[in-house]
Amino acid sequence: MAGLILKAPYYKPGHKTKGGESRGGMAEYIATRDGVELLRSGMADYVNERLGSNGMFTDEGEVINMAAIRKEIDEHPGNVWTLIFSLSRDDAERLGYNSAREWMNLLRSHRNDIAREMRIKPEHLRWYAAFHQKEEHPHCHVMVWSSDPNEAYLNTDGIRSIKRTFAHDIFRQDSMEIYRNQTYVRDELKESFRDRMEAVLEEIKVNPCSDPELELLLMELRQKLSQHKGKKVYGYLSKDTKETVDAIVKKIAAYPPLAELYDQWYEYQCDTYRLYTDKMPDKIPMEENKEFKSVRNMVVNMAAGFKLAEPLNGREEAQQSYAAGKEYVECGRTTSGLLHLEDAAALDPWCEVQLALLYQYQLHDTESCRNHLRHASEQGYKPAEEILRRIDAGQSAYILGNLSSLVYHAGRVFADEVEDDVGPLTPVPYGGIDSKIRREQWAKDHGVNPTMG
Repeated sequence: MAGLILKAPYYKPGHKTKGGESRGGMAEYIATRDGVELLRSGMADYVNERLGSNGMFTDEGEVINMAAIRKEIDEHPGNVWTLIFSLSRDDAERLGYNSAREWMNLLRSHRNDIAREMRIKPEHLRWYAAFHQKEEHPHCHVMVWSSDPNEAYLNTDGIRSIKRTFAHDIFRQDSMEIYRNQTYVRDELKESFRDRMEAVLEEIKVNPCSDPELELLLMELRQKLSQHKGKKVYGYLSKDTKETVDAIVKKIAAYPPLAELYDQWYEYQCDTYRLYTDKMPDKIPMEENKEFKSVRNMVVNMAAGFKLAEPLNGREEAQQSYAAGKEYVECGRTTSGLLHLEDAAALDPWCEVQLALLYQYQLHDTESCRNHLRHASEQGYKPAEEILRRIDAGQSAYILGNLSSLVYHAGRVFADEVEDDVGPLTPVPYGGIDSKIRREQWAKDHGVNPTMG
């Protein structure tokens, strides 16, 4: 059961109770019935009323004249609402809301909140209340209307908002404790998510097949982030890139210790709702929860800097990472392979040329090919310049790429050695066996592998 219960019936002009009482008669009954806490000196002002004759109170400085109140309500041409706030006896005693004084102070402090939710101008709000000391459920009746009959409207959302506002005040100590606990669990969850993410990335580096699905998602995300032109922040990413991020968060969040922490966070969220309603919030998956937006940005940052292997140093290691990338591509894992090849290309111009040829002749991505060739050429690697020239001229450069591989590994000058040993730099025609034999012999004499990559 909710900590605070609120009922909000309304009564039209001319309404009569089963006993024949008018709306004004209801107000007087509420103020004088058995169980009402009679007001004592200093709690309210009275005109034509004997002190302690009823329990009615309203805004500070307002006079209580029961006959006048009854007449005003009976003659009001609009609807009149009766808000009934109720607590359990235990909560009322524990929280101090077991007296008319506390309810009077609470209602006075939130009278404008009631006016707002009922669409009444604050200066037009009219309300009178009385507190009843019931054994199991102490409660407060509040009759509310507007001096302007064209105002006043209360729907389900308004009732829920009033209830939430009062509950947060009544249960403020409980709310603070729940909030502290929830904040602690939230922070613990974010830190644990980071730890788990780091552990997963390290595991994938050591054992690339440890979680193929997650590895593929990470490679896909990194590839998309490398092509993203704006800020690498979740909110700035394209829809499909966000979907990849969400899928990674979902995978990581499924780790049992993290799932348990998220369950705890959700339970504290429910504890907050229980203060004023029996309807609990939907359990939103972490990847969709705005409270954990920083987790999604965490994934973006970590994936952007993720590499399958340790940072490459030197030509030998670059060519090893290139071989690994080529193997990935050949077995159909193109996304993972390209990330290896991009790492190698950043360190070695020969690797960059081979990657450019892969883009051109296997992936049919001429723009990426040209970008890599230009970059390799700018680094002083002359074969890249010639290959780029041929591609721009619409000529085949695949064989030239093979020849550049031989020259590069042999450490010879491209133009001189190739012209002297294997003839003109043109594609090998069908049946050009002599040229192939000559190249293989040249490679054998120079101690290099004549295959590409």
